Amino acid sequence: LWWLWWLACIYWCLHDCFSICAWVYALQARPQVLVKARLGEPVVPPTQCCLLCCFGPQAVFYWEGFSAMCCLTCCCCCCPLALLIWTPTPRPLMNMEVEAID
Repeated sequence: LWWLWWLACIYWCLHDCFSICAWVYALQARPQVLVKARLGEPVVPPTQCCLLCCFGPQAVFYWEGFSAMCCLTCCCCCCPLALLIWTPTPRPLMNMEVEAID
């Protein structure tokens, strides 16, 4: 059974590395999405099941910033909460409000 423990350790290490990479991407991509939304360009929320299941907090942050749903998905990282209950707004949120088109 030692190999099962070893496999679990490798999984969690890889998941943590990918999670950090997903946070870095979300932090860098969010300002670009907000600029596109302000300019009236089409922007699409993250809706892929695999993304929401594995990296829910990062996907919610990308679209909403540090909203209540982002905090909730961060606290419940062991279940795919973003996939189950998150409904993205039609436009990204800026300061907890839907980003309006100028």
